[in-house]
Amino acid sequence: MTSTYLSAEPPPTTPRQPKPINYLFAFDVSFEAIESGLLRTACDALLRIFYGGITASGVPLDPCFPRGCGVGILTFDQTLHFYNLSPNLSQASLIVLADLEEVFVPLRDGMFVDPYESRTTIEGLLSALWERHNTTTTRVACLGAALIGGLAALAGHGGHVVVFQSTMPTIGPGALEPLIDESQMYGTEKERTLFLPRDRLWRDIAEECAEEGIGVTMFLGMSKSIDIGSIGIVPSTTGGDTYFHPRFKPSRDEVVLASQLRRLVTRTTAYNCIMRIRCSHGLRISKYYGNFHERFPTDVELGVIDADKAITAVFEHTRTLDEREANDGSGHVI
Repeated sequence: MTSTYLSAEPPPTTPRQPKPINYLFAFDVSFEAIESGLLRTACDALLRIFYGGITASGVPLDPCFPRGCGVGILTFDQTLHFYNLSPNLSQASLIVLADLEEVFVPLRDGMFVDPYESRTTIEGLLSALWERHNTTTTRVACLGAALIGGLAALAGHGGHVVVFQSTMPTIGPGALEPLIDESQMYGTEKERTLFLPRDRLWRDIAEECAEEGIGVTMFLGMSKSIDIGSIGIVPSTTGGDTYFHPRFKPSRDEVVLASQLRRLVTRTTAYNCIMRIRCSHGLRISKYYGNFHERFPTDVELGVIDADKAITAVFEHTRTLDEREANDGSGHVI
């Protein structure tokens, strides 16, 4: 990777006991996110998930965030903003990280907290985020640096990074140039390049997240092109999801986004997974299909896998079947 990250946690030397998952919610706070209403909508939806509330149509909602899971919050525009959410604080304390080339986590305590113990801190922060950035003129957002920050925060533990993004990342690691006229590439050999990352860094981030047991999910609400071919490699490699809300409009999309986010945190989810399929003699797996990282031919690595995911495996014969064995009445089924 061209950019590095530093984790405060030493690498584990013994098998880890299963623990509840940590979620890091990362918010784009650039001008586009404020103007479209995505930031305010996402914060309101999270508050109802954590603590319940009333929907715009007057329907009461109970809290549904899983007990025991940790929550961290990160915001970003041209810099990274980390928050200490410790329950002994009256309000979240902010640490700004301006160096996007060597990202590190400036916190050892308060990065991930129980949302019920830190209710005052989290409620105050999520309720104030939109107003705090309401007058911003910053039109860029360093998504690559934010993902590297999430990787540094969760390295050695695993977890789930949930990103709300409104603009193409044109600053920091993985910065992308504005797209050329795509219509000139339709129907040509170059058309397939539209579905591939334009910067190798996005694939590197995706593979490192998967290897560290970190899944990434993105909620995209933009009014202009955001190059999903590049940034979308991260969710698809780590077992996450990409939720697409073009030209985001709260009056139209708020209910859908809130429902998707609620499903994301309530469905059965495992993280930091490795899967291997063992076959009988004469069979082998020739190909896997799904959202995962295949570092070795025999293993499938997933940052997260949930109740809505499926993985397909193609079996292949490695030797000719004997008809006498197939018809001996043994009842073997392939």
